[in-house]
Amino acid sequence: MDRLTITIGCPPPTLRGPCLAASGQAVATDVSTWPQWASVKLDGIRCLILPGDVPRRPRSRTLATLPNRGLVDLLADLHDLADRTGRVFDGELYSHRVAFDDLRAAIMSEDAPLPDGLAFFTIDCLPLAEWNGFFQGETPRETPREIPREIPRETPFRDRYRATGLLVSDLSSAVRMIEQRPVATWAQAQTFYQGALAGGYEGAILRDPAGLYVHGRVSGDLHKLKEIHTWDAQVLAIVQNAKNITARVRLEDGRELSVGGFSRATAEALVVGGWIEIAGTTYGARKLPRFPRFARHRAAVTGSKI
Repeated sequence: MDRLTITIGCPPPTLRGPCLAASGQAVATDVSTWPQWASVKLDGIRCLILPGDVPRRPRSRTLATLPNRGLVDLLADLHDLADRTGRVFDGELYSHRVAFDDLRAAIMSEDAPLPDGLAFFTIDCLPLAEWNGFFQGETPRETPREIPREIPRETPFRDRYRATGLLVSDLSSAVRMIEQRPVATWAQAQTFYQGALAGGYEGAILRDPAGLYVHGRVSGDLHKLKEIHTWDAQVLAIVQNAKNITARVRLEDGRELSVGGFSRATAEALVVGGWIEIAGTTYGARKLPRFPRFARHRAAVTGSKI
């Protein structure tokens, strides 16, 4: 099989990123078809295992290499399976025993011990030839079991999930499947979501079992359910670069952070000294809200515009 020769720390040429869930908290009207499949939302690090990746290194959702050297040994049999079948394995590095900050710090350090209970939770897999047309080589050998020869992105998720489960079933305990449960109504989805929160998870994911794999962009077949909180914040500074505008803000308790998510119109209304409402999550946060985004301008705005 052809191999990808890639510089450590750099994404492979022309390969797109993985399929992503719709951003923000889903509401009932976002889901147009039932039943859906529900799974717990893992607060981990997205990870891709590419076939023929030389040298072997797990990759992030941006396709940059994940630095911790211990991951190569932890996921050796998954790398072997990827090479043998020519498939990209898409999953989440996660441990239910450690906070996200500690998990991320360990994975982003070359020599840190891996967190206790760390595993690769498999979300999906596709042949590299189907990923986005980059790889054109001989059809790789199949593993000796009854699975479809191909799992193209046009295959419904329910079939990809079954085939992926068969592929990884004999691997070590460091490679697992994310359990999917059918929910027939929004009320059932909310019950599952509340159970996920009670179990210590960030929330839930709703997925259309007939959904297709959409590379490198948000999929309308995936929806997040997670707790969103809001805070009032005073604008300290406005930062504009070539791509976007962010604001440095101070919360009412004195904590400071940077916030994005502004449209052109909402950014034009920003004033230093004015107040805005921001939204984010506290799950796994030690000091500051996570994923903070602009929500709305507060009624009274004062200060000097820049």
